[in-house]
Amino acid sequence: MMKKLKKEILVIISMLFVLFCIPNYIYAESSENEYSILLRDENKTEDFQQLIKKHNLQVTYSVPEIGFFKVKAKSDEIPNLEKNKKELYVGMPLHSEISNGMQRVYATPSTSNSLWDYQWDVKQVTENGKSFNLSKGSHNVVVGIIDSGIDLKHPDLQPNILPGSKNLVPAGGYKGKENNETGDINDITDKMGHGTHVAGLVAANGRIKGVAPNVGIRSYRVFGKSSGQSIWVTKAIVEAAKDGTDVISMSLSGFKSTGSIIHKDPETGKTVKVENELVDILAYERAIKYARNKGSIVVSSSGNEGLDVNDTKKVEEYLLSLPDSKNVTFLGKSIQVPASLPGVVTVSSTGPDKKLSTFSNFGYNFIDITAPGGDFKLLKEYGPEAWNQQGLYMKENILSTSNNQGYFYTAGTSSAAPKVSAALALIIDKYGKRAPEQTVNHLMTYGIDFSNSNEKIYFGNGHLNVYKALSR
Repeated sequence: MMKKLKKEILVIISMLFVLFCIPNYIYAESSENEYSILLRDENKTEDFQQLIKKHNLQVTYSVPEIGFFKVKAKSDEIPNLEKNKKELYVGMPLHSEISNGMQRVYATPSTSNSLWDYQWDVKQVTENGKSFNLSKGSHNVVVGIIDSGIDLKHPDLQPNILPGSKNLVPAGGYKGKENNETGDINDITDKMGHGTHVAGLVAANGRIKGVAPNVGIRSYRVFGKSSGQSIWVTKAIVEAAKDGTDVISMSLSGFKSTGSIIHKDPETGKTVKVENELVDILAYERAIKYARNKGSIVVSSSGNEGLDVNDTKKVEEYLLSLPDSKNVTFLGKSIQVPASLPGVVTVSSTGPDKKLSTFSNFGYNFIDITAPGGDFKLLKEYGPEAWNQQGLYMKENILSTSNNQGYFYTAGTSSAAPKVSAALALIIDKYGKRAPEQTVNHLMTYGIDFSNSNEKIYFGNGHLNVYKALSR
């Protein structure tokens, strides 16, 4: 079967693309004249509407349940809003780029049936499929996947896609430059492939198997073909929670500064722009709390920068190394969101050797659990040509569904988080709906293979073991 599958693989790859994981953070110029507003009291939306009318401002996006808004305004109008600091947090201007960066090796459909033999990762966490004998899940439990959408026609996913998926990308898409984005709430078409891949690791039931092959899934789309904005993600969290979603799975991330970001003119040294991302962080915290209060468990990938997120100096060095970070000064600590925030189950990634993936972020009191997300150690050892021609990527990358009714290989913490989301869904299905912290505690107590105390920085409580989680 190995030879047969190798013939169907079409590798689209370049030397630079495969040597490094695409980062989960994209630093870009803020949208002109856009500001993020968070009400100190989310219940005072009517007062805010009066303020907007008074200053003739335009609300372009809103999450009223948590008092979070995106406003278009002239820079000289913002001081009028800032006078209301007792009522408002004002971000100036909005800098909300997030990413679910992923590199991939494509596999096209074939006439062969099961691809189980190539799913080393799912085999690892299910003890070679033994957990399926204990529970495969059901549509009584729903995993909401906040990502780039889903392929509604994929035969491995169709039976488990439930009604109620939503698109949260507004008309015009990212920076208003995605003309094919209409803002249609029902348009969950996956233009990127990432969301479909994640969905397969949760609930595929066909040629490949997800960790919970009978659980229900919904898609909450926050990406078109490029980046997304934090306010879209917070909207998706709130919508998923309102819909009664049991587990909210997010394979996305970005670094946000708790202080100001100063941009300077390289010739004069004068400040040309000041950004404040604290508003986005506070809004994320509020959305996550809202979801937990509704009974939803929030799961996030840890990010693909290969950093100890608690090492402030290394994080800042990384951010300053990005192309668009020249002549920039970070005055506050930069944190990974949503992964570092309270109430989130944060997942790091391991390779087939159960060691930390070369790209995975990590840190004490940051990582809760780890799961297989693939690796590139064989690529670095043998080089791209051998890695490709000898099919070494099959041994260390993750196979899942693609948005052309096919399959592809990839690696990233994005491929680790959905396995934990699926495990939590199975626990709920078998043991009943409980408070989120009780279900999470069950997983952390019974559903792990322990690591030694020195490895908590990488793996938190330990390695995911779905069979053990369902055996208690």
